[in-house]
Amino acid sequence: MPSARMAELALRKRMLQQRSAVLRHAFAIQVNAKVAPVAGMADRALSTGRWLSKHPYWLVAGAMALAVWQPKGVARLAGRGLSLWQGWQRLRPVMMPLLLQFAQARQSASPQADNKASAVTPTKE
Repeated sequence: MPSARMAELALRKRMLQQRSAVLRHAFAIQVNAKVAPVAGMADRALSTGRWLSKHPYWLVAGAMALAVWQPKGVARLAGRGLSLWQGWQRLRPVMMPLLLQFAQARQSASPQADNKASAVTPTKE
């Protein structure tokens, strides 16, 4: 009889492990659904920044048009831009490694989640 009890416990352990895997997968999907829009906006902001760094003349043209159109607003906007730039320069050493780590985790999580889902799905016998 002890072997029957051990087999029952082993079966229960496997069932709990499978349930935990399913719950982890569901949690990962829920977190990804909440984080994906924010990550998408961050990706767009970074790609826009890269594009502007490659095409600075568009930034200068926009600033010149704004200076001609709204001269008083340009000084205020320049002050805000300078403050934002200085803030980014201070935060960049901290934020860039975190953003890169987040992007790498996001890229590596999606294939693993698919593999875990197929591994957790019980087979019909």
